[in-house]
Amino acid sequence: MNPNDKTFSIRIRDGAPRLDACLVPHLRDEGFSREKIKKLIKDGFVRVNGQVLTLPKADVSPGARIEVILTRAPSSLAPKAGELKVLYRDAALAVLDKPAGIAVHPGAGPEQETLAHRLLAHFPELGKMEGFRPGIVHRLDKDTSGVMLVALCEESRLVLAGMLARREIHKIYLALLHGVPKRREGVIETPIGRDPANRTKMAAQTGGKAAKSAYRVLYADPEGTFSLAAIQIFSGRTHQVRLHMQSIGHPLIGEALYKSPRYPDKGAKRQMLHAFKLAFAHPLPDRAPPGSKLEMSFTCPPPADFTACALSLCRRPLRLVVTGSPGCGKSALLSALSAAGLPVFSADKVVADFYAPGGDGTRQLQARFGGRFTPDPQSGVDKAALGAAMRAEDSLRREVEALIHPLVFHALRQFWTEDARGRDFAVAEIPLYFETMRGKEKAATPDAAQGAPLVIGVRCPFAVRHERLTRLRGWKEETIAGMEAWQWPEDKKMAACDYVLDNSGSLADLEARTRDLIAFLEEERRKKDDAYASKFAALYIS
Repeated sequence: MNPNDKTFSIRIRDGAPRLDACLVPHLRDEGFSREKIKKLIKDGFVRVNGQVLTLPKADVSPGARIEVILTRAPSSLAPKAGELKVLYRDAALAVLDKPAGIAVHPGAGPEQETLAHRLLAHFPELGKMEGFRPGIVHRLDKDTSGVMLVALCEESRLVLAGMLARREIHKIYLALLHGVPKRREGVIETPIGRDPANRTKMAAQTGGKAAKSAYRVLYADPEGTFSLAAIQIFSGRTHQVRLHMQSIGHPLIGEALYKSPRYPDKGAKRQMLHAFKLAFAHPLPDRAPPGSKLEMSFTCPPPADFTACALSLCRRPLRLVVTGSPGCGKSALLSALSAAGLPVFSADKVVADFYAPGGDGTRQLQARFGGRFTPDPQSGVDKAALGAAMRAEDSLRREVEALIHPLVFHALRQFWTEDARGRDFAVAEIPLYFETMRGKEKAATPDAAQGAPLVIGVRCPFAVRHERLTRLRGWKEETIAGMEAWQWPEDKKMAACDYVLDNSGSLADLEARTRDLIAFLEEERRKKDDAYASKFAALYIS
């Protein structure tokens, strides 16, 4: 006898019209369906009063003794302990939250631990089923996470398999896609079959098996970099979601097998696909717990790596503007922030570059005013002459601003979008932000959804600023007065800021206050990240 065999006897007291009907109530808990019982009889594993009977419909007399030999295939899986997150279980089924990175069952490749091994350790009753896929009624790809259904007895497995074939089990996935589909909702019905050029892959192609998916964009990145989509599948073809989304030009982020050279790698370590929802009718209502709902629905939020990937893709640098009156120490603060590793932008430096020989500002002023401010184009703009004229003629000042400010806006936009890409913060020093730029952010804002930047004001009493301007810059009284006239009053300017840093003390004082500012900025960054996380969580729930 096979050491894996199990033999037990049944005494029939009242008789039954058929042999297979006699065995149903006794073998059902062993995981045997009616069809499997018939096969057991036909294969000679049932004896009635010591004689083998191979006819399932044979009559059984009252008092008959039936012996059954249950054979376990020697190749059955061995249980292996491992983490298993169970969302629900009863006598007939279990619903799991499958982690990414583990195969559902053994395949043709090298032997490895699978979800099936862990299932056997958590649900010993699955050991009554044969083969290498006990209880598995549908599968998720190794690197796909999410909600998954398992049958805990053979009868349940057969019913659920039929429900899947009839498309009575509803499945919805969440996916992070490269780009944003032009149509925010759509149905894809491209057939799927084995790739003729590579038999280890599937392909969305004519001649394959019918496949249908419906997608809906839940979030579209304003810059068009990525999108979050909910995808319902009406068939269960291998790699269906991955192939269907690729077929419309928007492959999954992290896709390795079907990746497109059109899209660069986003740093994801797996395809960003998560089985989010399962809805179905209970396959065996008599096995359901008393009072439980027979129309079952389960949702499972995405794991941390999925959410982190989404947040990293929609994350933009926290944009900061440093402003203040002349001599307050804006540039010193900018240097301190740069030394702390933050990318910085100086409007004054950009304008100085524009006024250099061959600069865009030099060409603009020469084209408009001739040689008045560019007597020697090889030397750039005569900034002293230009400054004096702007202080003397308000209309000329506005005209020069109309020429130069669009150049500054363009440079600032490039800084926000390119130079600061992938960073937590981006700091721009703009002395006349409130006076000339506030309300005009669209010209320099990459994403209108970001809103206005966070404004950091540097406060310093006029007496201290005056001393610095005369001692360090050599400004004369008329220059100081003219520059002050262009500014909002300091109290008004500081009142409009989101954060005010006092810089009336020493350099050591500034360094300490800069550390306080960075702590404030990190908290603001955390708040923005939390807001994005809540936003995505709300999308999942809805």
